[in-house]
Amino acid sequence: MNTRTLNTFSKIYGLAGIRVGFGAASEGIVRTWLQVKEPFNVNALAQAAASAALGDEEHVQASCRMNEQGRQQIYEGQSRLSIPYYESMSNFILAELGEHAEILYHKLLERGIIVRYAKGWGLPGHIRISVGTAEENQEPLDAFGEVLVHTT
Repeated sequence: MNTRTLNTFSKIYGLAGIRVGFGAASEGIVRTWLQVKEPFNVNALAQAAASAALGDEEHVQASCRMNEQGRQQIYEGQSRLSIPYYESMSNFILAELGEHAEILYHKLLERGIIVRYAKGWGLPGHIRISVGTAEENQEPLDAFGEVLVHTT
């Protein structure tokens, strides 16, 4: 059996800074992972944080609600700006910007707004926007409003 599962504690558990995750797979896949993984395992503090996070269902539910609200905020903002997007169940949204995607990506970076240009995934007309707090979500929307006027 070649099934596998990999998960991180980054977004839903709020532990992105400690770089911890877990995986489950068949023995052959695990052996392969062990050949390429970093030489040191996750430290004791990170392990304790991850273990505590697994038992904090209230935090997970609050994170899910915040992420859903953030996605809705971005969807509504992009709809107002007539920017097509793909609905997501994750912590990011793929926005379709067409031929101006790379230019807009660089203009956002110049403003300190970090998004991902999706050309590397075979989607040169798209960018990926991570969902954050209401204020963080509003920043790219405001910038789109200003940048789109000067680009198109």
